Amino acid sequence: MTSHLERCHSIVLSGPVDRVFPLFSPIGETLWVEGWDPEFLHPQGRETEQGMVFRTAHGDETTLWACADWDPVGHRVRYVRVTPDSRFGFVEVA
Repeated sequence: MTSHLERCHSIVLSGPVDRVFPLFSPIGETLWVEGWDPEFLHPQGRETEQGMVFRTAHGDETTLWACADWDPVGHRVRYVRVTPDSRFGFVEVA
């Protein structure tokens, strides 16, 4: 049986947006998320860009991520994430 669940969460950060927005990129999250170690699949570079694909692991679960929208000037990014046999979702940072 499948189910649908929506969650929304807001975080308010102190500091200039140009300093805090990069913390929500795959590399930026390594600075504050314990155990976050993205493996970059496409392209091989580590720069955030639209269409990039990377993988993360936590315990026995592997999650595939794709950057669906990337607007660094407007400080907005949207990721699609899939944890096979478990979850599918979107993560948007603005």
